[in-house]
Amino acid sequence: MLNIKSRIYISILVLVLFFVIYFLFLKISVLSIIFAILILLAFTIIVIIFRNYFFDILNIEKLSLMIKEGNYDYKPNFSTLELQDIIQNINKLESEISALKDKSLVIDKMKNDFIYLISHELRTPVTSALGYIDILDSSNKLVNEDKKALERLHSNLSDLNNIVEEIVSIIFLESDDFKLNNTEENIKSLIEEILSDIKEKTQVAIGFSYDGPQDVLKIDKSLFKKIINNILSNSIKFNKKEGIISVVVYKEDKFFIVKISDSGIGMSKDDISTLFTPFVRKTSMLDFNYQGLGIGLYMSKVLIEKMGGKISVSSSVNKGSSFLLYFPY
Repeated sequence: MLNIKSRIYISILVLVLFFVIYFLFLKISVLSIIFAILILLAFTIIVIIFRNYFFDILNIEKLSLMIKEGNYDYKPNFSTLELQDIIQNINKLESEISALKDKSLVIDKMKNDFIYLISHELRTPVTSALGYIDILDSSNKLVNEDKKALERLHSNLSDLNNIVEEIVSIIFLESDDFKLNNTEENIKSLIEEILSDIKEKTQVAIGFSYDGPQDVLKIDKSLFKKIINNILSNSIKFNKKEGIISVVVYKEDKFFIVKISDSGIGMSKDDISTLFTPFVRKTSMLDFNYQGLGIGLYMSKVLIEKMGGKISVSSSVNKGSSFLLYFPY
């Protein structure tokens, strides 16, 4: 779409072309020349009289673009008094937005403090209850039915404890206290360790291919394991019966990439658009009845970005999904 400045130039060009064609192809008389001169004179007078309005219109167009981008620093000098009030209104709007941002930050901190407090208060009794269950479970005085009841209780409390830990983790990730703890690690050995632990807990077939960096790299081991485990856990949860998972590591530019693909139920474009939004569980996935708050992928995205990398996903319904994890080296 043409902007206002371009439209003015085009209008002038069309007017000039009109007179050129008029004088070249039509009979020229003294009257026609006088008429043309009068039109040009009138046009020139109009431009002189309204030139300030033309410049103000251009400034309004630029101002609207700046505001659209969230930039309120651009303050044009309008020549006409009618438009000078706009700057005052923009300054007032900027102050109101700044006040809203400050208020939002305060509310957000209060929310995080409240959630952290509740989580902490839940963590203590849950941990205590798990300890007592372990003591009771080690007793020889319990019959089989009692042991089964304790196992179910232990499992449910463990799930609750994991949810509490997830909430605490997500608050910590968004805090200023978060720091990376990089150590020298062999990436291939580290991924093999992760896969070995997972294979013991699932019947899904997992293939592994490595063509990544052979040297030792500095990386936060615990966070790296958390990211890979989160993605693999997601691929296992939503895989099909007798499904497979492929883990491929290779180098590209300044990154080593971990590609995790599965043969699961896949996702639609709408699902992908909110995939990394915390506390969102896809309606197409609710039938799987899995535990959790739906923050694993969000945490993975935040973590990998804090490590200087990025994450992307491609998927089709009933055709599986592929996650690409970019880690700098």
